[in-house]
Amino acid sequence: MAVRKVEIRRDAEGQYSFDPPAPVTLGPGDWVWWQFKDIPAGRALFIQFQAPSPQFGPFHSVRSLGNDSVIGKGNTGHAGPYSYRVLLLNPKTGEPEFSQYQEDGIDNQGQVDTSPVAFVQYTAHSADPIRVTPDSLRLNAGDTATWVIRGLEEGMFVTFNFTNAADTADDTASANRTGPFSSFFAMADGGSSEERVVRAHATGFMTGAGSDTPPDPIPAQFRYWIHVWNSDGTPAGKHDPVIDNLGPPIPG
Repeated sequence: MAVRKVEIRRDAEGQYSFDPPAPVTLGPGDWVWWQFKDIPAGRALFIQFQAPSPQFGPFHSVRSLGNDSVIGKGNTGHAGPYSYRVLLLNPKTGEPEFSQYQEDGIDNQGQVDTSPVAFVQYTAHSADPIRVTPDSLRLNAGDTATWVIRGLEEGMFVTFNFTNAADTADDTASANRTGPFSSFFAMADGGSSEERVVRAHATGFMTGAGSDTPPDPIPAQFRYWIHVWNSDGTPAGKHDPVIDNLGPPIPG
């Protein structure tokens, strides 16, 4: 598990180079950090994967970092080469100031990892009614985690209980209700009544309100409970997944 950094640099003659040059090999648990050195103010960096690749190429999600970087995280698990274009956009003029194609720029050898999204399936009348995939979310500071919850019957609802300890045997509630996150919210998916889907979002991992919970030393892993409740408030099932704390998105 490692970060694969790609720097885009401009020399004194106005020529651009990539360091390292393509291809970048993406192994299990790896993620990519693109950084455009000395980016002018007001510009936007964009990574565009080329058809027939999916919109995010081999990654499950893409996020910005500051003004000069883009991070690709998670993995589709589809091995092989992925080509992409790096664009430096000027919103004022509507024109790209830089555009360079990286043929077979990434060689994906990673395994399926939907971080920072987890899928929660509730199955009634089961010995283990709640299944979470992946059971361990791998997050960097500042990430937004999303849980997509399916299978709830009419009137059912879900709660998340963050604890003070990495071990749920000590299930003392966190002093901060949102645990290691700065905020937490949920919304209906808007699908059909037959397919009840809820999306829960926790923003700002290890930032804001969540940065002080639990106290130092900050653990490498957090445990928490997902509870499903019947409409009358009686328990219908629970599960205790984990969150792996990968630390700041910029190593060192």
